[in-house]
This record gives sequence, C-alpha cells and structure tokens, in this order.
Amino acid sequence: MPITDKQKELRKKHIGASESAAILGLSPYKTPYDVWLLKTGKVESPASVGEAGDIGNMIEDGLLDYGASELGVRILKNQFRVHTNGILSATHDALVVDVMEGMEAKTSGIMSFATKDG
Repeated sequence: MPITDKQKELRKKHIGASESAAILGLSPYKTPYDVWLLKTGKVESPASVGEAGDIGNMIEDGLLDYGASELGVRILKNQFRVHTNGILSATHDALVVDVMEGMEAKTSGIMSFATKDG
C-alpha cells in the first residue's frame, strides 16, 4: 500500500528512516543534498519509485496479510510514527497489535524468493 497524500505532507516535516542513511552518507541511492532538496521543496518526490518499487507497493498488502497469518498476529498497516524528539519519523509497513514490533513487507525479486520450507 503506497503512502497517502497526507503522509507525504507529514514526511516533509521530519527526517524519515530511509533519509537518515542518506544524511549520514550511507545510502547508495540518495545523498544528503538530495534530502535537503526534497525537504526544502526545491524538488518534488518522484511519482514512481521504479518498476521494482511499484510492484512491491502492489503486492505489499498480500505479503503483510500472509506474514500476519503465519505468525498468528493482528496488524495495523501503513502506520506513520514520529519520535518524541519531533525530528525523526518512520512509515511502517505494519505494526503488530499489542506488541512493540513492526512488520515490513519486502521482496528481493520476483524470481528470487524463499519459503518457510527452504
């Protein structure tokens, strides 16, 4: 499930989890300058995150439902949280109900996958 327009607006006010790596110079995809450009409104976020990201967004709900079923837990999907410091934030694919745990739905490729059986 892609983030909502409201979440996109909220993200502009905080340093997100993936932006932290860029700010520290640890991201192979973004630089600190890229983050500054986005945060100051000098550039807009891309409408698409590329083919792999677009496919990931399309199948995210199913992956989360499957994971929750396998673990026997209830989840809240697409949850935006801001740290008490008011600076850092994260958009979680899902949070596990009644437990301080998150759940992320990622794939490593459409033809490369692992099952619980191996």
